[in-house]
Amino acid sequence: MKPLPPLKPLTARLSLCLALAFLAGMPGRAQTPAEVPLSAIERRIRAYVKAHEREQIDFLEKAVNINSGTLNLAGVLALDLSVSRQPSSRHR
Repeated sequence: MKPLPPLKPLTARLSLCLALAFLAGMPGRAQTPAEVPLSAIERRIRAYVKAHEREQIDFLEKAVNINSGTLNLAGVLALDLSVSRQPSSRHR
């Protein structure tokens, strides 16, 4: 049996957006936003995540709904294709 091709890693943009969305929803932060002002970069990241939240949730839902179990080569390849079509970065 031929080994499966390696999957490309999730793009930096998707990984960052998902991580920030997860962290933003965590309760019980130690300090309130009024106590610690955001840096310019943090404000840009926050604005980007907020502006693209629906897009990222739709992409994540689509990816999760692909049957990509180890023994389902077609699903693994479909997930790889879906992830590889994501732009690596729109803002620099």
